[in-house]
Amino acid sequence: MLKKILITVAILSPVIAFAQIGITPIRAEMRSEQRTTPVRATTTEPWAPKGQCIVTAVDARENALMASQTAFSTATISAINTRKDALRTAWLIESRTDRIAARAAVWKKFRENQNAARRAYDTANKTAWSNFRTAEKNCKVDTGEAPTPVSNTTTI
Repeated sequence: MLKKILITVAILSPVIAFAQIGITPIRAEMRSEQRTTPVRATTTEPWAPKGQCIVTAVDARENALMASQTAFSTATISAINTRKDALRTAWLIESRTDRIAARAAVWKKFRENQNAARRAYDTANKTAWSNFRTAEKNCKVDTGEAPTPVSNTTTI
């Protein structure tokens, strides 16, 4: 009985494997149809005005993104320096319970500062992208650009 099961499994395994990956003439035909490239309509409008409009919008967006990144970095450095000074002071406290409470307060304040900096960064980036999308619509150009996946939204 065991031999019959093993032989059946050995015979049917390749059949099942080919069925799962979809090797059939119909599917091959469908794949070849999907590979055809769509024909795009041509336009007779001059590109230069639209191009200049979108270039201006891109410049404004990128400058706003750079400013938000600079502000985030500055806020982070300030928070770290404040934390460093406060921790130095906290570690010099004689009483163990007061020292532990002071250190906990320092770290809490640091987290609050970092979260505020992240919120400001995210808000500035969302505003920059929103303004860009508005300008993109006003230029009557669909760039297909979207916000970058990089974000500083991780909470501490």
